[in-house]
Amino acid sequence: MKVTIKEVAKEADVAVSTVSRVISNSSKISAKTKLKVWEAIKKLDYTPNQMARSLATQRTNILAVVLPQDFGESFSNPFFMQTLKGMSSCAKERGYFIMFAFREGDDNWIKRFVQSNFVEGIMLFQEEKDNEIINYLKDIEFPFVSLILPENTEDYLKIDKDEDKNIHEANGKYLGNYATKTIMDKLENKDDKNHDIINIKFIEKESTFEKMKSMILYNRDTY
Repeated sequence: MKVTIKEVAKEADVAVSTVSRVISNSSKISAKTKLKVWEAIKKLDYTPNQMARSLATQRTNILAVVLPQDFGESFSNPFFMQTLKGMSSCAKERGYFIMFAFREGDDNWIKRFVQSNFVEGIMLFQEEKDNEIINYLKDIEFPFVSLILPENTEDYLKIDKDEDKNIHEANGKYLGNYATKTIMDKLENKDDKNHDIINIKFIEKESTFEKMKSMILYNRDTY
């Protein structure tokens, strides 16, 4: 049976409201009381309700990944599969959650999305720079990372042999981790800018033995 906050309060011999304040790291609670509550939480193996914590801290720890409408066909490609998995695993390591959403047809969707106060930051996949959306997010100072895909993405992500698949997976995982770390650093004030534009560039490199396809360079544009 799931342990409740009331049971934690009883174990620590404090009020339920005190447990809530300890979880939200309120400065009004003494160090002695915090220690007692956290010991009770550990003993009972209590997991705080994320929504309740969000109300208390005014943070949701939810990051949105917004995908193009026609992105569904790309899910089967190892590059994009590993990109999304990299985002999810990187976010999890720092206590964030990922929510995936598909871009809607009209230009008001992003405003409704942001104004919901449900997400703290956005990672936005774009096939080309949408300056209207970017300027809107910059104007309201909403944290975001825009990932600009080149027009020839599909050509570079073709798989002719297993080695191509391995390269795509490694590059995708790196991109997912890189973009997610970038947005989390902004939210945690480790970056003095609240946005970044990441231009994804696929390049071809001749090796001594054979051509290595789909090596990737990332160009951060913070204009």
